[in-house]
Amino acid sequence: MADEKAHHLKDGDDRRAAIVHDLEIRLRPVCDYWPDDLFRSMVDDLADVTLKYEGIASPSIFDPLTRHRLVHDLRIPVGRRSVASADEQG
Repeated sequence: MADEKAHHLKDGDDRRAAIVHDLEIRLRPVCDYWPDDLFRSMVDDLADVTLKYEGIASPSIFDPLTRHRLVHDLRIPVGRRSVASADEQG
């Protein structure tokens, strides 16, 4: 489990480095007059925000229990509709 967590953290670090690199290439020409420390701080903040929202938008690891719970919850209204439909007919 610890190895899996370490691997996940390494992947996150690699992803953050890729985001920082991309932002630096894209934004440096626009912010050419900015001092390096201010530019780096902005890029770091943008990378953090990007990672945060990528994590929110990305599907999590498959969890069969969650899937079963979701299917169960979706069947409840279907069952109610079936009962209501049967009551209307009979």
